[in-house]
Parts: sequence; structure tokens; C-alpha cells
Amino acid sequence: MEFDVVVVGGGLGGLAAAALLAKKGLKVHLIEQHDKVGGYATNYKRKKYRMEVAIHVLDGDHEFNLRNEIFDRLDVRENVEFVKLPEFYTCHFDGQKISVPDHFEQAKEKLSAIFPHQKESLASFFQLMWDVNKSMHASTVREPLIAPSNPLFAIFYPELEKYWTVSVGAYIDRLFQDNLLKVVLLANSTFYHDNPHELNILQFMASQASYFLGGVYYVKGGSQVYSNYLAKVITDNGGTISLNHRVEKIHVENSQVQEVFYRKTRGEEKEILKSVKAKHFVMNAPIPLVYQLIDQHPNQEYVNEIKEFKHSTSATTLFYGLKRPLKDFGNESHLNIFVDARMNMMDFSTFQQSVGIVDYDIVNTGLCSPGIYSCDLIYMDRLSEWNSLSPEGYKHKKKIVSDFYTRKLNSYFPGVTEAIDLFEVGTPKTMVRYTSNPSGSAYGFSPEFTEHRKRLLFWKEEAGTSDRYIRNLHFGSAWSYFPGFSGAQIAGSRAAKEILKQEGIPW
Repeated sequence: MEFDVVVVGGGLGGLAAAALLAKKGLKVHLIEQHDKVGGYATNYKRKKYRMEVAIHVLDGDHEFNLRNEIFDRLDVRENVEFVKLPEFYTCHFDGQKISVPDHFEQAKEKLSAIFPHQKESLASFFQLMWDVNKSMHASTVREPLIAPSNPLFAIFYPELEKYWTVSVGAYIDRLFQDNLLKVVLLANSTFYHDNPHELNILQFMASQASYFLGGVYYVKGGSQVYSNYLAKVITDNGGTISLNHRVEKIHVENSQVQEVFYRKTRGEEKEILKSVKAKHFVMNAPIPLVYQLIDQHPNQEYVNEIKEFKHSTSATTLFYGLKRPLKDFGNESHLNIFVDARMNMMDFSTFQQSVGIVDYDIVNTGLCSPGIYSCDLIYMDRLSEWNSLSPEGYKHKKKIVSDFYTRKLNSYFPGVTEAIDLFEVGTPKTMVRYTSNPSGSAYGFSPEFTEHRKRLLFWKEEAGTSDRYIRNLHFGSAWSYFPGFSGAQIAGSRAAKEILKQEGIPW
């Protein structure tokens, strides 16, 4: 069967692209290797507990959020409920606790009151965040696009040009003297990368600004509710979805993808190799994997350059089912970030010892049924820490990790171990198994400032949306834009726009 568009991968970017194109009347088919759609935006059940895989918070609407038009076009707000969270995050460090509001002015005022000697520096910090977010929005929506490789880019976007090669750690070190304030501002940088002195300041500022401008929310009932809604939009508009199917080959001929070959991942039909043709192909699958699956690319040098791009860090998550809510043990926040007080307070080159704890019951998120409670503990990790282990060694290390971090959880919230009914450990290997992201990458390509700049110069005018030499091959994932709930969907919408443009269909 032939389609207008085949989407490979049912993560948020693939779902957004497929839903937008299906609503425009295109014949769309989506292929997903898992038994459910969503990618990192999924939930799973263990006994009576529902666990959130990876979407801990999401940003709200604001004037610079490109995700707004996706919500508008797909009637998201009328069909999916979002729960407002009480604050952005709470930072715990060296016996002190500071909650950061999810509003520009409120955050600036609160931190200025706590750190009055750094008031001017805080004003500069938040002003840069605003300027970067505004410039990045302008550079993305401008038509025709002015790519960073274009000499005009520095003229149109001097703020972006100035900070391409600056890490957020270096900027914060230069601007602030108070170590506690540095920790508070950098606390959730570990959700992007494990070393703020490598983390690209532009990605950090743009991502943070979206929370400070739009507020912080969670999907009522869990992220799977949102993913399932996008899948419903696809099928309600004539699209089809194949779950439990994995693409094995992308056939390219005459500089066009002609068809993809795929098969079921389980069941009696596992031995049957299927194929599907289309005019356009959207890859929500990881970009490095896409180039492994292509049988013959017109420009191997181009492919080799992409293979050299570094991947982002991964993460390990401990999922807890609790007999009692975490607030019974002193918690007051949805998202807590504990930066280990044993760190040398003068050395902020790494935050690898920080731990994030998400309490889904501090407000009524609806993740679990009433009277059933859960929380996640997350820390940044690397696949290399797990990949060479034998099956016995892997199981043993999971036991060591679970014991160590459960003791940490109990040190943060004394007595909570008595309320633990069940727990599971998801490692970088788990992330590879369920999403096929190489390196167990949580965010696609590395957000290091050196890498980010190199990629933007490489992509040129296609800006990561399409392959330069295969024009019906489009990308819609965190690997081709920014990561996270909004970034992945915006990547999908960019791919959809390019396809509509090539088809002569108004956006």
C-alpha cells in the first residue's frame, strides 16, 4: 500500500507530524516498535501503580512558544487537561532549601530578596534569558531562514552569535560570586546535561525561559494521555498506526527514499518482512539510527560527518510505588533537586552527583488512582557504565544502585523506606531497548556548546529538518531540534510544514 507520508517512530515528534499532516488530508501511516505510542512520553503499570517514564514537567503557553500552533491546530486544550504545578523546582543544597517560582518577575524578585548583593547580576541573568528566547524564536520563524552558516546571521541575531561558544557554567561563574545562588540557578541544568561548563548557554536559556514565561504543568493522568490523544487525531483523520513493528531498512534510489522495510517485533508474523512506499518519509527515529538503516546514501561524506556528532547523556530512574504520599515524610514540592552537599563548594564543573525527585501526588496529577502514590528518582548516567556488564553483573549493579539511591531518598525524606511497596530501576540500557536511542540518549545530540555550534553550521539551510541530498527524507525528533515535551513536537511540526510546502498545500 502506498501513502502520502510514512512516519517512522511514534514519539512526540512523530505523533505531532503525523497528526498535523493527517488533519490536512494527507494519507499517513505511522510505524512504532513499542506496544504503545509516545516514546519518552509514556506510562506503564506495575500492579496498582502507574509510573511516568520521563515527562516530569512541561512548559505552558506563552507568546514565543512555537508549540502553541500545534495545540491550536489539533484542539489539544479542549481535549487534554493540564495540571498547574505550584513552582518550577525546589533546590536543596548544604542544608538549605530554595523554591524557584515559575514566573520571570516572581523568580527574579524572590532570588533578589534572598541574595540582595547579587540583585543587579540577577537582573542581567534574566534579561539575557529573555533576549535569547526572543532571538531564537525570531530566527526559527523567519522566512526565508538565515542559517548560522550565513554571514548575515551575526547581523540579524548578534545575541545568538555572541553566545554560541559560551557554556552556562562559565557565564554563571563570571556573573555571580555567591555559590549557593550558582547552585540554585544551575540546579536543573542536569536535566539537560551533566556538566554546566559544557552545556550550551543558548539551549539552557531558551529552555528555562519557556517555563518562566509559560508556567510549569503536568498532563492530567500522565503523559500517555497526551500521546494517546495525538494517536486518536491521526486515526480519526484517516491515518493508520502499526504498533510492535520495527523498521529494518530504508531503501534509497535516485536520491529519494522509495520504501521502508519493517517487521513485527513479536508474534506469529515476526518472520514476515513488510514494505511500504510513500511520497515523503518523516523520521522520528534517532538520526544516527536512520543513517544506519539507509541502504545507499548519495553522499557518504555527509553521513560520515553526522556519525561524528556526539550524543547526549542518558539517565537512570528509580520508580517507586508508595503506600503513603511523599508529603507525609516532609516533601512540599513536585520537583526536588538535591545537589550533594559533599561536593567541593568551590567546584561547579560537574553536577553529576545531583538527584531529581518527582512527587506526582503533591497536587492531583491523576497519575495514580486516589489513595495510590508514586514518585521517581532520577540522575544523569552514561550507557558506558552499564553496557559491558554480563547479565549477572547488570542485575547486581541494579541492586547496588537501588540500595544506594533508596538510602539517599530516605535521607532526604526520613522514614519513607517504610512506605515503599515496590520499585523498579530503569537504566540507560532500558532507554536503548524501548526507544532505540543510541547511547541511551535522553536529549538527542549532545547539548555541549562546541557540538551545538558545529551541528548548526553543518545543517545549513535545511536546519536539521531534512536530509540535504534526499529531499523526501524529513526529520522530526529531539535529534533534529530541541529536546523535551515542546521541542520534540516543534521538530515534528517543522517536518510537516516542509512536506506541505513541497506539496503546495498551505500551512
